[in-house]
Amino acid sequence: MKWLILRNLLKNIIKLDNMDRLNQTIKHPFKVICVDDSVKPDNIDDDQWIKEGEEYIVTNKFSNILGDNEAFTLLDKNPEPYRGYGTYRFQIVKGNYVCNAFSVN
Repeated sequence: MKWLILRNLLKNIIKLDNMDRLNQTIKHPFKVICVDDSVKPDNIDDDQWIKEGEEYIVTNKFSNILGDNEAFTLLDKNPEPYRGYGTYRFQIVKGNYVCNAFSVN
């Protein structure tokens, strides 16, 4: 049990470190590509949902209080009543390639 708590604590520290590196190296707006469009909430319109393999422009990053994780606000999508989409659903596009240097989870 203690090992599990320690593992989760370390995962959260690594997640925060990755987000700090992301904030220091990439400024808004920037491009991302959707890598996970699964589990669409029923109350989000289909035209406001993201599609795997498509590129989007991130205009803001914020902490999602409900899920206790990071989220992106996208330029052309507004998933009411939510403010954005979980960062785990995207990878950053740098130039013409997808950047795997950060885990944006």
